[in-house]
Amino acid sequence: MWKQATLLGAVVVISSCASQYGPDSPYYNIPVSSKIKVLKQFKIPPNTAHVTFQYGKIVNDNEMNAVDFWYTNCRFEVNTLGSTYQTVKPDTFSIKKIESSSYAESGRSVVNFYTKFYLHSEKSPNVLYLTCAQYDGPTDFDYPSIPQMRKAWGDYLDIVLPADATKADDKKSK
Repeated sequence: MWKQATLLGAVVVISSCASQYGPDSPYYNIPVSSKIKVLKQFKIPPNTAHVTFQYGKIVNDNEMNAVDFWYTNCRFEVNTLGSTYQTVKPDTFSIKKIESSSYAESGRSVVNFYTKFYLHSEKSPNVLYLTCAQYDGPTDFDYPSIPQMRKAWGDYLDIVLPADATKADDKKSK
């Protein structure tokens, strides 16, 4: 009996912690039922299979210091290395899986925190991932939040959360 009560108590505590953070928090668990939308057409340069967004625009990450890794940057990847420009047109992508993790970038003093969305669309089968990342200190656990991602994407992309997550956020803001 006491084991069941302890287990029930643990489940209640864990579930309340998971729902404690709203969509604007870096600790919010983005539901896999969310969608990523390409709102505005963009081109992936020749001889690459990705484009990087930061501060609302596309940055050339082949140039030295073009990306400030201490601020949220998002890399949109396809599975074909094109010899010419590849056009990504407006589309809505389902998210097959979300992976949030981190790894040491420079010894133990700099950590790269990232969230990777595995994407799928029948109209755009060449699209693979969207990875948003930023550096921080090892004790900060600062994963990119939805507002930070939106700032990085600008008007190129957006995330659409399930209706229940949006309603929970609306209640917290009132």
